[in-house]
Amino acid sequence: MTLRKTKRDQGQTSEVLTTMPPAGFQPLSVRSGKRKPFLLIDGIPVDAQDGLMSLCFQEFRSEDEMEQVRALLRPEQWNPSWSTAANLEANMRVSNDFFLDVIDLLLRRGSRVGFSQSVKSWLQLSGSVWTVDSSSGTLSRVVATEMNNAYIDAVATWDNCAMHLSDAWRYAFSRETDPVKAWDACTDSLEALLKPLTIPKSNLATLGKMIDAMNAAPQKWRFDGDRGGKGDPKVFVAALEYVGYGPDRHPTPSPPTTTLEQARAVVLQTVTIVEWVRHGLLVRLVP
Repeated sequence: MTLRKTKRDQGQTSEVLTTMPPAGFQPLSVRSGKRKPFLLIDGIPVDAQDGLMSLCFQEFRSEDEMEQVRALLRPEQWNPSWSTAANLEANMRVSNDFFLDVIDLLLRRGSRVGFSQSVKSWLQLSGSVWTVDSSSGTLSRVVATEMNNAYIDAVATWDNCAMHLSDAWRYAFSRETDPVKAWDACTDSLEALLKPLTIPKSNLATLGKMIDAMNAAPQKWRFDGDRGGKGDPKVFVAALEYVGYGPDRHPTPSPPTTTLEQARAVVLQTVTIVEWVRHGLLVRLVP
């Protein structure tokens, strides 16, 4: 990983390229058990504030643009005797949430080449729970490297399935979390993926109908992910049933609450299912 470290000094900008260890690095003292493992920090770690601050202010193209940022993000504190830049910096230093808002806005607005990677490097280096999602280019919460790589692979083929899965991931792990939308997007993703393999002639290929079809005639499919080596699709169907539909999909007088933890588990299960199918583990035996 290469980190671009930038400092503002009396209006001068200097850049130093430093080769850094890979993600997940722990100091020798931690690896040898002399110190406890470092935990992820929920926000902007102190060690990354100056570097990220410099990156952000390099992205502002004019005073007018900083005023637009002020209007969009509505900082809680504002000193009329200070410049716009000074006020934005002051709010970023006292509020992690505002700091993340600024970064998130700049990422979504479209930025210079290298900005998103530099932000990702700083967040990773300093041990933040936040990172830059490689598919959407926006802030998202860190997940296990293996699962993140599986997600990237699952959306590499950009089709309707990937589009819905990307929405699910964003609603589960980004700063705009919405458990209900995350779960619903998972269902939509699997319906888009599995119709050709399950009930291709159906005009209403819902996930429930797909599950019913596979339960009614399991001999029509082979699942090569079956650990027993028999190709039994029961494991695959069980995974589909786990995703199913969100508990509040249909309006009721007292709908059950979908928690963020539940939604994230469903998203990760959906990623696994998509990976199974993308890699050809589910085979339809009957035309």
